[in-house]
Amino acid sequence: MIKIDSSAFSSRFLPLIIGTIILIIFCASPSYALIATSAQGVDTLPDKIFDDLVIRDKNAVGLKLNEIGGDLIISAENINVTVNQVGGNLNAVGADIFIGGRIRESARMLGYSIKTTANISRNLTIAAIPRRDVFGLGSNVVVQRDCRVGKDVDIDAAVVHVRGTVGGDLRINAETVIIGGVIEGDATIVANSQLRLEPSCRIEGILTYSSPKEAEIEEGAQVLSGIIDHEKISYRGLFDIPLSWRIVFGFAALLVGVVFVLMFRRQILNLVEILGSRIGQSFGIGLLGAAAMLVYTAIFLITFMFALFYKPVFALVPLLAVMFIIFMLMFYLANILVAIFLGRLIMVRLTGNKECSPGRSLILGLIILTPLYGIPKIGIYLYVLSAMLGFGALMIGIYRQLRSSALA
Repeated sequence: MIKIDSSAFSSRFLPLIIGTIILIIFCASPSYALIATSAQGVDTLPDKIFDDLVIRDKNAVGLKLNEIGGDLIISAENINVTVNQVGGNLNAVGADIFIGGRIRESARMLGYSIKTTANISRNLTIAAIPRRDVFGLGSNVVVQRDCRVGKDVDIDAAVVHVRGTVGGDLRINAETVIIGGVIEGDATIVANSQLRLEPSCRIEGILTYSSPKEAEIEEGAQVLSGIIDHEKISYRGLFDIPLSWRIVFGFAALLVGVVFVLMFRRQILNLVEILGSRIGQSFGIGLLGAAAMLVYTAIFLITFMFALFYKPVFALVPLLAVMFIIFMLMFYLANILVAIFLGRLIMVRLTGNKECSPGRSLILGLIILTPLYGIPKIGIYLYVLSAMLGFGALMIGIYRQLRSSALA
């Protein structure tokens, strides 16, 4: 008898972290590795390779490798590789990926559309990035029926279909999840749209999932433990952050704000005056700043991916990363500035005292704004609006400071 209970399951995956780990492993290939500069160069390699093998090309399609003693690292737009045996790990980065064969250690894959029939002795980690092309295609992962993973599987994608056998635990974060294979451990699923268990599905451990609706369990599907924990997903507001974490972030903003008020009291008061007198100009500049931030983020990601194929470009990544962090810090401080402005505005209206403490204004502003940011569907827009207003005021203040320094 299958029992459906409610549990406080709030597991979330971080695809960026998964992808970054894969990319770091890829970029850190050892100097003794045997490198094939192109897919065509693979034909000239011996049947048995004792070291690591790195394949970098635009396409690596139809490659059949015999035996590799170390790791196999592949970077190409299209990857279709079958290998009799990899003694170490497999790391693949591309767009459309298919991997078959025998992997004695773990496999890690990053791409748009990923399929595998591989027999993997240890763990399988997959991060599939949404493809934003003219067709609006999402990311897709298929673990084929012939695939066997000895230990755990972690997948982050839009659509995930697991037909193979997982010897350990299965963890998935996706929009749609379909399970039609054998899971010998526990299954932990975040399905933002739908979870379906096919008749061939057999989960020997506990099934824990978060979804807007109950899982579609087809006749013949088995959860041998008899335990299914379900938490219904509801839109909570900004970044889907629970109330407890919003409170924590609110206190963090208070701490950061107090530090900046103590260190830059005069500058903070000047920025608040700018918001009060030039709110329209601040919003316009903030809007341009938000657009520039989106463009810069795209440039940063493109440069990072491009650096995988042309190592000289990789020297730009640290500089771009530092500038990206500065951008993000400015947007964070922008919201703190708006909280001070709002709190000060209310206190002046209530008390008539224009010499309000910026610290008290900050506390009052955060008390008002933190719950507002959590309003479903509206909170995210309020947060972005606040960030743009504050960012615009920051830019005006920086411009004035630079101009006065130049004239001095």
